[in-house]
Amino acid sequence: WRAAVGFAGAALFFFSLSGGVMWDMRRRAAARTARVTAVPDASGTPD
Repeated sequence: WRAAVGFAGAALFFFSLSGGVMWDMRRRAAARTARVTAVPDASGTPD
């Protein structure tokens, strides 16, 4: 049962981490598109 608990904990940690990363990437992408629409061609090098 210890291995099952460890596996469940690892899966929970992995999913929470990946979910946080995906949420942060979405937030950054939204902020970047908002900046681009507010100030077009600000940097000149779109990433």
